[in-house]
Amino acid sequence: MAVGDIVNGLSVAAAVVAFQPAVGVSVCLTAYGGWTDVSRLTDGVTPAIIRSNVNATTLSQPVKLFINNTNYIDFYSNASGIHYSGVQVQ
Repeated sequence: MAVGDIVNGLSVAAAVVAFQPAVGVSVCLTAYGGWTDVSRLTDGVTPAIIRSNVNATTLSQPVKLFINNTNYIDFYSNASGIHYSGVQVQ
């Protein structure tokens, strides 16, 4: 992949999904969502919740969330699938 390429992913229900770019790659997520119970920014050791399923009608969140191999995002879903989309910036 190259700078400017679109990245996205989908999962089915009851999934744990981590999106961790390769070493040296940075991605700006522009949207993510689903009926995800928890979305977290993590370094693999320390998680920080960035969205919890307080409002199940919130299916997508527009964001500018920069992630890389060190600090990446993971999703825990037990009700329905999740999705994410963004652009590789480095």
